[in-house]
Parts: sequence; structure tokens; C-alpha cells
Amino acid sequence: MGRIPGGLMRPLPVGIFPINKHSRRTHGHLDSTELIFGNPSLWAGKAIGLAGECRIPHFQVFPIMKKSAASCFLGLVSQSSFCAAEPDSLPASLPDFSWQLTARPWRPAEMSEKVLLDQMEKALRAMAPLQQWKTDDPKDKNNGAIIDPFDKKEVQYGTPLFAFNVATLATFGRCGDLIEQAARAMDRATLDISDGKANDYHGEFFCAPMVKALRLLETLKPKHPEISHERLALWKQRMKTRRESFMDLKVKQNWRTFAMKGEWLRQQDGYIKDGEKWIEACWTEAKEGCQRERFRRDLDKHGLKPHFFLYHDDTADPETFAYNGATTANLLDFLESGYKGASAGEMREIISRNLRASLFMMSASGEAPGGGRTGDHIWDDSIYANAFIHMAEISNREGNPRLAGQFRRAVNLLLESHARFQQENGWFSITKNRFPAALKNRYATWSGIANYEGFTLACCSEVLLATKSKIEEQATPSEIGGYAMNLDPEFASVFLNAGGMQAQLCTRGETDKYGGVQWHALGITRFSRSGWDGRLGPGAGHVNPDFSDGFTFSPTFLEDGKWKRVCLAPKRFE
Repeated sequence: MGRIPGGLMRPLPVGIFPINKHSRRTHGHLDSTELIFGNPSLWAGKAIGLAGECRIPHFQVFPIMKKSAASCFLGLVSQSSFCAAEPDSLPASLPDFSWQLTARPWRPAEMSEKVLLDQMEKALRAMAPLQQWKTDDPKDKNNGAIIDPFDKKEVQYGTPLFAFNVATLATFGRCGDLIEQAARAMDRATLDISDGKANDYHGEFFCAPMVKALRLLETLKPKHPEISHERLALWKQRMKTRRESFMDLKVKQNWRTFAMKGEWLRQQDGYIKDGEKWIEACWTEAKEGCQRERFRRDLDKHGLKPHFFLYHDDTADPETFAYNGATTANLLDFLESGYKGASAGEMREIISRNLRASLFMMSASGEAPGGGRTGDHIWDDSIYANAFIHMAEISNREGNPRLAGQFRRAVNLLLESHARFQQENGWFSITKNRFPAALKNRYATWSGIANYEGFTLACCSEVLLATKSKIEEQATPSEIGGYAMNLDPEFASVFLNAGGMQAQLCTRGETDKYGGVQWHALGITRFSRSGWDGRLGPGAGHVNPDFSDGFTFSPTFLEDGKWKRVCLAPKRFE
């Protein structure tokens, strides 16, 4: 156990900025309402640690001590609290400071390869019995499919992911006895894309795991006669199917980045010739989704200073953090696989800034930021681990051991967070709880065992395959603190961190029940600190879809003889 050496941690120039001392305001109807929840200074100021713990040269602390509770809450979360009055008072990149906060003791996470392989093998062996195989009809076209145990059908892309995950573990000397099942999954998945639209119209997600599975299985062929020359030839022939035949292509947000990743891999292996041209169109052209604009929007549309280049999925409101992790991981995968198209350099610059900023949004205990569509799902953590491992390797290659160590530690913390939710039967919970999977607690309408168990394991597979170097861990920014981040209005989120004590605030609650869930809950949705379990306090916040109940760290007030919670009135308070 030790403390961080002096001068080791300094804010990265991606968007740390001081809190404006004098800017406060309230709005809504709370000024005329009495709020009852105890001492306001304890509720907001001391709970976060901003009142007295944060001693940073040149940074001013917003003192939340003397006002009413309403002022404390709404003044804290209002945009003006974090934006300077003068337009030029926040430069796009801040200077590199020579100071650091005193950090709490910490231990390297050191999530070992063996531990991760053990976890994954247990989960895959629990998944294997879900594969359909009709012994009395071996030519049934659905043989090899992974059938969801509760939906009783093949769900989205679970089948090709099963093949990829088994092939990955077999490459690491595990699950060799499941190779025939992986081959059957490849039989099914390649047939699926060759005879029309892929299962559930999710063809965009098929190619990358299939190409990677095929590559790995081919290398395993000498030890596994079931991977015959004829079988490989059939798979490769089917992999030449035109994207228009099996992809949906109508969904142009995060789905496109999964397809871009897959099409580059298909071009690399000679299955198609136009992958690069199509990727460039998806990056720049509005008719193909213009992924570039989705990343650059906080700067180009909102003029955010400093900007972060977080991904805008344009599905639920407020925006989602989960698909920021997914899209960055997808793009880095094909960039690190050798993509050198015209926009490759710009992609790298944008993703690097995005993921350096994302380090500051991680909870101090190692979770991905909470809230947004498909938030509170187990793969939120594993997908950021996937993205961060690429950044660790890139930073190490570029001679930046401190940043490489921060990303490496972030990977380990995310995987440790992920590991908390492995159930006794081997499956990882789909959402971050230990309720029985049959209850589908806080599932979206599209969440399932077959697809999301496969996906979170695939993220772990990608981490294993992308790890090339031994990198010494360094403390992450969220473990040290000394910053505040106000995101663009579409995200409606603020992150505060002093001395490694972090608070995440949602300044606008969701009301559209996208996918059957209100993903963003108004109020302070998370408190975290290194070594804590992220479920302490409000966890990530929660409200029922019909607003019948819910909780965040936010005021409860008496009005017209009834107690009311701010988190249950997102249309009223914003």
C-alpha cells in the first residue's frame, strides 16, 4: 500500500476547469417552497468534499454553505455554476500544472489474465447449453444458434459472439472441448448472413466477431480436426456476402461503428474490396450517419469550452454514456488493426481526446459513468475496458508511461467492477444487480442473456487480444480529483471530484421511457471513492418508468400537504 509519488498526477488538458465562485442561480418553483432534508451544507457541500478538502492553487471553490436547500441543489447543478462569465475565460486546453492533491492510499488492481480467463470460462460454460442442436435433424438451419433461456429464441447477435468468445479462450488454452460448438455457431451465423437479413435485423454486429472467430479457429485447425478445410472454405465464401443483403443499414448511430469495424476486417481478409471507401462515407457523409459530426458536436454545435468530443447517439434524451464507450472501442479496433484511410488521423485525435476525458468521468471506484440509454448494464464497464486497453497500448507505444498506466489501471478497475456481478451459475448479470436473471430487472426491451452475455464476454475477449505489453498501473484522475466537468446540454451531466471523492449529477431527468426505462434520474446519481462499492448511496439513480417511485440524492419537499421528490418531477425541474 502506498501513496502517489509527488508530481505524478497532473490534470490532463482535456477539460478540467475551476468552479466559478460567485455564479449561482435557482429556477423552477423551489424558492417559494420549504425543503426538509437537514443541513444544506452537509447535503451538498461536505458530502462531496468541495467545502474545505480541495486546496488547489488558482482554483476557486464554490461554497455551498449559507443558502437555502433549493439554492444549494439547483445552484450546484445549473450550467452557470460551472461556466465562467467571460467567453474567453476557459481556454480549450488548460496549462499543465505542477501540483497534485494528496491521494488516499491505494493498491494496484492487477486484474490478472488468469483471473479474467477463469471468469470468462465459467460464463461460457454456462452459455454452452443454450445452443440449439437437433440430433434428429442435423440439417436444421437454426442448429448452432444460441437460444435465450427466457425469450426462448435466438436474440440479435448472440450466436456469432459465442463463436468468437470460445475461439478466443481456446487460443489462450481454455475451452478446447467447446470448439465444435463454436464451429456450429459459425455454421449458423455465416448461413444467417448469406440468405437475407441477419437475425433481428442486426447484421451490422455480425462481421467483426465472425472475421475474428474465423481467423482464430483457422489457427487452431491443426489441433482440432472438426475445423475442416471444407468448413473453413464454406465460411469464407459466405463472408463475401454484400452488406446490403444482410445489414439493416437504416440505423445510422452507434450501429454504424460496429459495421465499420467489421467491414475493415472483411476488406483485410479479402472478402470485400470497398470497405475503406464505405468507412470514409460513414465518417463524413450525413446520408451515411456522419459519425464525425456525432463526436464533434459539443464543439461544433454547442461551442463547449473545453470540449470533450463525446459521442452523440441521438436516441434517448439525455444522451447515453454506454455507446460512447462502444463507438470509441470500435473505431480504435480497426485503427489499431491497420486502417489508414483519409480520416484515420482525425479519428485518432478525436478518440484520444474523448477517452482521456472519459478517464475523468469514471467513478472513483472504477465504474463507467452512469445514466443514459442502456446505462447500468454490465457491459458498460467491459466496453470501456475494451476502449481503454487500446489507449494504454497506444500511450505506451508513444512513450507516455504515466498516461499508459492510468489507462491500464482503469481497465483493471473496470474489470473488477464487472466481476462483482458474476452469478453462481456462471452468467454475469445483464444489469448491475444480483437479482435472478428471469426477473429482467431494469432490462431494456432489447436486453437479453443471449445477446448481452455474449457482448460483455466479447468485450473481455477484445481486452485479452489487445493486451500486448506489461504496463505499470498509475492512479487514475478520478482517484485523485481536483476538477469539475460540465458536459454539453444533450448529456445534462456534471462530474465533481475533490481528493478522489466524486459526485455525478444529472441536471435533466429523462421522460420518454426509451426502451421501457427512464435512464437518467434527476439529481445527484452517484457518489464514489476509491475502494468503495459503487452501489453505496444512490448507485446510479433510479426512477420507475411511470414515476411512481425513485431515488437520487436530491431534495424532498412538502407542497400542498404532500411530500414530493425532485427526481420524480423531471418535467418541472431542469
